[in-house]
Amino acid sequence: MNRLICLLIALTSLGAYAALPKLKRPKADVTAEAVMDSIPLPRTDAVRFSGYEKENRSTRETFFVTNNLGADSTLTAIEVTFTYSTMDGRQLHQRTELIHCLIPSGETRALSIPTWDTNHSFHYYLSTPPRQRRSTPFRITSTPLRLILLK
Repeated sequence: MNRLICLLIALTSLGAYAALPKLKRPKADVTAEAVMDSIPLPRTDAVRFSGYEKENRSTRETFFVTNNLGADSTLTAIEVTFTYSTMDGRQLHQRTELIHCLIPSGETRALSIPTWDTNHSFHYYLSTPPRQRRSTPFRITSTPLRLILLK
């Protein structure tokens, strides 16, 4: 008897759930897009990357970004290409990321992205190498491609 009651309650609940109106994903907010501005980067001094860190076991890569643009230029995203290479300059990997942030003019923020090294076989050459496992040091270069600013 209890099973029958539970089954009837479950079916009633399922029917009520199915009768709910389908929620649609809202369209992109045009006003939010209108207050953004994208700048390609001929200037190499517009942003500065520093303090990169990635140890062997890390699942994220962390670094600092400084916004060197003029007053009232708040940085909301950076498109950047990262190139990873061995100590003798052989390329290991390259990727382009769009990194969302909020960096007012003249200020610095710590940012992080998921690591490219999912097997935990590499470490940044200035990071502490692991004691227990073999790890290959690497260097990184960052090339900003585009800045997205808050107008």
